[in-house]
Amino acid sequence: MHLSRLERIVQLRGGWNTFDNNETLRCQLFGVDLAGACRRDSRARFPMMPEALIQEAHSTNHSPSIGAYGISPFLASCMNLYIQDPLLLKAFHDLSIAINYVNRKSRRGEQWVNIKFFVFWIDAIVHGLVEQEFLDKSNVLQEFTRLGVLLFLLKIRRYCGQLGVSMGCSNAKLRSFVSRQRLLGFAVSTEKILLWALFMGLLESREKSDQDCYIKMMTEIAYEIGFWSWAETLAAAKKVVWIQDAFDAEVKCRDRFEVVLNGLIIWHLSKTHNED
Repeated sequence: MHLSRLERIVQLRGGWNTFDNNETLRCQLFGVDLAGACRRDSRARFPMMPEALIQEAHSTNHSPSIGAYGISPFLASCMNLYIQDPLLLKAFHDLSIAINYVNRKSRRGEQWVNIKFFVFWIDAIVHGLVEQEFLDKSNVLQEFTRLGVLLFLLKIRRYCGQLGVSMGCSNAKLRSFVSRQRLLGFAVSTEKILLWALFMGLLESREKSDQDCYIKMMTEIAYEIGFWSWAETLAAAKKVVWIQDAFDAEVKCRDRFEVVLNGLIIWHLSKTHNED
């Protein structure tokens, strides 16, 4: 209701283009709209910032020597998994540039958390991913990736101080996938990406039952890959997409994860022994 009225006010004022000379107000309107879209995983009402401004910000802070996927060699090796998905390819491309920027700032001891960062880097990616569900059953990886990236980006928005950031819808959709979709039997590279997406869901979960749901699936994937510890599992997730400043302090449930994983390992070993 409130967003509908806000949209009407913008229309009566002459449309979105009338805010071209008022960047602060335009960012505020866009932020409110995008927060609502993320809360429902629905289409944003207002258009993205002018492409020229976004590209200018990206080109100013992108180092060609690093390359589009230089921040994650593992992720670069997995891009063929998304060859038919320009939406996700663009999201990863733009996200890699954003993380290059963060890493460069961090190495210099400079502050990277500011409104322009999440408006021109993070929000631009979020805007392209909301309401873009991959509903076909054959697109499990794609939808898992989309939800994982959204959770990652929304946490960055919150870390940067954006108010009204809700991840409940994306996390609920991810949990629903976990409860009804078989996630084993994929190639190792695919399973590592699924594992990373599950980490994003776990980091955002507050209820023990939700955490247990993620932990159960994560341990099964970790065991199938060949990980026998929390450290190996977390290291694999960090090789996909990670920002140390924002995520390291959020990592939780290590003890519970290891109890479940150790139980799974013992069960498989005893089963193998009995079969022999």
